[in-house]
Amino acid sequence: KDYSNVVYCKKKIILGLISVFLDIKHLLLCDAIRSKIILLINYFIRINEDYKYELINIYDKEESISKFVYIVITNFTHYFDEIKNSFTSIIDLSDSEEFNDYTQIIYDISDIHKYNSFLNHNIIMIENILKIPEIKLMLLKDNFLSKIINSTNYVIMKLMGKNNEKEFIYDVLKYQFNKNTTIQFSLKLIYEFLEQSYYKNMFCLEDTFFDRETLEKTIEYSWNKSLLNIDEYDKLREFLEEVGIKIKERRDLLVEIDIPDEYLDPIMQTLIKEPIILPETNTIVDKSVIFRHLIEDETNPYTRSKLTKKELEKYNKKPENIEKLNEFKLKLTQWKKNVFEK
Repeated sequence: KDYSNVVYCKKKIILGLISVFLDIKHLLLCDAIRSKIILLINYFIRINEDYKYELINIYDKEESISKFVYIVITNFTHYFDEIKNSFTSIIDLSDSEEFNDYTQIIYDISDIHKYNSFLNHNIIMIENILKIPEIKLMLLKDNFLSKIINSTNYVIMKLMGKNNEKEFIYDVLKYQFNKNTTIQFSLKLIYEFLEQSYYKNMFCLEDTFFDRETLEKTIEYSWNKSLLNIDEYDKLREFLEEVGIKIKERRDLLVEIDIPDEYLDPIMQTLIKEPIILPETNTIVDKSVIFRHLIEDETNPYTRSKLTKKELEKYNKKPENIEKLNEFKLKLTQWKKNVFEK
């Protein structure tokens, strides 16, 4: 029997699915199962508006809803990165003079198809969340805004930034990854909040992946591809002009002031923009700095143990390290707030 439309079951169904979503984080097939759960929730919301109202009824009483929404937003960049890494693997293999085995490329293409499906389900889930005013209001908290802003700027930078376009192969029929869909969603995520003054302030603070030229190029590209309507285009241009000036002023200010040691990269003594944790010592360093070091010398600079980019990224995907990095980012953001409010 189909109990999905029975009123008293709807809350239990939603909470049950979210509970399973949160409990399976250590399983090998976690991404695949979570994507299926997202697909189910999207389906229930689409066929019956009551499911949307059940989310409203429980969001402020259940901590699990907050965790669920945060992971969904986080997975936007996680799935995107998996797609990007598979494209990088294909490009590297194809460029290799010794390449003679297509097996790995077949695996990579399969991964692109899989994670593109996960990404699309995730995008629809975020769009459904944004249609619920009560939950959208929850997204104006610092931890959510920080994640949203960094995610959108990161994806835009990787898809449209200088030299980054070569990291992807744009053949939708073969790879099923549609660059335009991802760009359109990223810009519309900015558009959803750009009239909120608090969002503007947070956008100026969370400038790790912000590049004015790249965002301007993305807006123009999207307009020419009819991915934006005239209102979205005009407001995004106006928003970029306003935050672009403010971010430049704040970046100039940070050059002139004394930065606490805990926010300085210990190798280069510059402000940490994108924190990453080194194994063994658990030292927080700037990602771009340590990656430049690893290109020339694949060792941990503190212990001289062998360390590759892949090993470093894997180490930073551990839940305890993700939590530590999130805490560091929030502290850094709060320090910037205090500096700029003076």
